[in-house]
This record gives sequence, structure tokens and C-alpha cells, in this order.
Amino acid sequence: MKEKIEKLIEQSDLLSELKPEIKRLLSYTIALDFEVVEPGSLPTGSSKIGGRPELPPDFEWPWVHEKVTLVEENGPVEKVFSNPLMFVAQINLADLAAIKPDLFPNNGILYFFDDYNGSEEGWKVIYYDGPMDNLVRIKHPEENEEEKIDLRCYNDIRLNECSIRFCPEWMLPLTENEKVWSIMSPERLGDRYQEQKEIYNNLLDQIRSLSPSRYFHRILGYPDAWEVWDLTYTGEQEKEEWLLLLQLGDDNRAMMSWGDGGCLNYWIRPEDLKNKYFNNIYRWWEQGC
Repeated sequence: MKEKIEKLIEQSDLLSELKPEIKRLLSYTIALDFEVVEPGSLPTGSSKIGGRPELPPDFEWPWVHEKVTLVEENGPVEKVFSNPLMFVAQINLADLAAIKPDLFPNNGILYFFDDYNGSEEGWKVIYYDGPMDNLVRIKHPEENEEEKIDLRCYNDIRLNECSIRFCPEWMLPLTENEKVWSIMSPERLGDRYQEQKEIYNNLLDQIRSLSPSRYFHRILGYPDAWEVWDLTYTGEQEKEEWLLLLQLGDDNRAMMSWGDGGCLNYWIRPEDLKNKYFNNIYRWWEQGC
């Protein structure tokens, strides 16, 4: 696929001096394609979106506790609201190690919990590397066992259960990405900036047409969020490399929405991934990607 994209770049109307620089921006990524399945039909420990997670029996469901100041008759009152997070996904790392054995651990499951309220503390990533035989399906704390969940509407308790197909491919970043900006800035291109920007965007559309999944879901590569621009996240002290551990966008198959065409991103340092250290994840939720 990389060779096809390089050929598209060569055949495009981009300025000749830009083409080698654009080629160097090509990044390996793993697209995620979903298929809705009957709840509970996947083998235990399978990579999936939504449904009920398969967890250790002693697992404590993560909650978010938010302090809110309410204005009442006698003045402002501070109250704490507690809500269980929604199970978003479980990724069996063996599936990723089969694709990128030099990067991903060959065992263990990553569980992603989040919410629809945008709270900075409203998320959790948990790693489990024990026996698969110990895992049991656990329902959301507020899910009514007897109530049939409508799989045609959005709710903040459970997403539709979907199997995941992992599709290795290559991609270029969005026009707003700082790496593209440094190559195709108005200062450099002058009057040709708008024309070259349109050509680049058309090129992105052609590359997306090669992907088996037209959605935003991916692992590695560039994000679609506007604020976190590339694989490098700028911390308070220095600029350091972070990898896109998981990106999810809106998807009506899973009945998943992160707000007005939003993106949910989780990031990890390469050395943390290598060492199976998942307690230093950076999460970014952006609406309107």
C-alpha cells in the first residue's frame, strides 16, 4: 500500500519540490473495522468494542466523581456526583503483536473506559495479563439485567458489541498538522498555498479510498484531532515522542458518539508500551473533528 500512495503523490499536481517531503510524512497505522455481533458471541478475551467486558472476578468498575457547585436559596453548595464509566473497548494485545511484534507485547488485554460528559477525570485504561480462564462477563453497574437495551439508539451505559478487524496500512496527516504546515505554509508557498492545500486534501481522499475502513478508528499513525497534532505530544518540560494507542470516532454501528463528529484519543510513550506500563496514558477527547 505504501508504494501505491507514493505513486499517487508522484502523480499529483503537488509542486515537485514538495513531493519528497510529503513522502517522508507517510506513517504506518492500523485501521480498525467493526462488525456488530450478537452480544456474548465472541470468544472470551477477544478484541471488541462495546457490549459487556470480560474482566477478572475481583474487578472494581471505575467511576468518575465530580465536584459541582450549585447555586441554591442559601447560597452556593458544593456537591459530588458519582457515575460509573462506560466500557468502550477491550484490545487483546496478541492481535497487535501478530501485526507489529517489534512494538506490542504479545499478551494481555487493554480495557478502555470513558464517558460522554467530557470530564478530564472521566476515563480509565486498565491492563490485565492474567489467565484468560479467569475472565467473566461483567455488566455495567447501572445496567438493568432484565431490560433489553435498544441497539438502535445512543446511551451512556452500553455500546453495541462489535468485533474488530485490524487492517495495517499507511497514511498522511491532515493539512492542519504541524508537520504538513512546516512544508506547505503560506509563507513558503505564497499565492500557491490555497491551490496546493486543495491538491493535498484531494490526495488524502484518494488515500482514504484505499482503506477497508472509512472511519476514524485506528492505532498508531496520525490523529484526526486538531489539538494533538502528531505523534509528538509537548509536555510542560520538553518535547517527547508519544504513540497513538487508540483513536475512536463516531460510529453508528457501535452507536458510539463523542460529540458532533468528535475523536477520542489515547496516547502512550514507546518505552511504556515496551515495558507494559499503562499507568501513564494521556487521553484527549476532541469534539467536532
